Amino acid sequence: MPGLVPGIHVLCAALQGVDGRGKPGHDAREATASLRSNKETRLRSAIVASRTELSMPFRSDDLVDDIMRTAPHTIRVFLAFRMACVGCPIATFHTVEDACREHGIDQDKFLTALCECVPA
Repeated sequence: MPGLVPGIHVLCAALQGVDGRGKPGHDAREATASLRSNKETRLRSAIVASRTELSMPFRSDDLVDDIMRTAPHTIRVFLAFRMACVGCPIATFHTVEDACREHGIDQDKFLTALCECVPA
């Protein structure tokens, strides 16, 4: 059913559980742990990004759809990393950081591959 695809992306990004088990405090612990790990990951990514973004044409906060529309030669990189972002309705909202997190891909390697495919 085509209407379920956007819902799946939203549920994956949710911070609170929706299992309905009714365990008091269960969701709060998971949300706190998730927030802490996300904060650490973002900080680590920001440090690496600050070192490399000056020389890179694409950044982690660029929208996936914008990258593919302005630089169609990057589509092959998305496909090589097995990211089905081409034609995905969520691509207009996801940043590179979001897409890498959702697909379990190392953001730095992906950005490097994107930048390497830029014609000189």
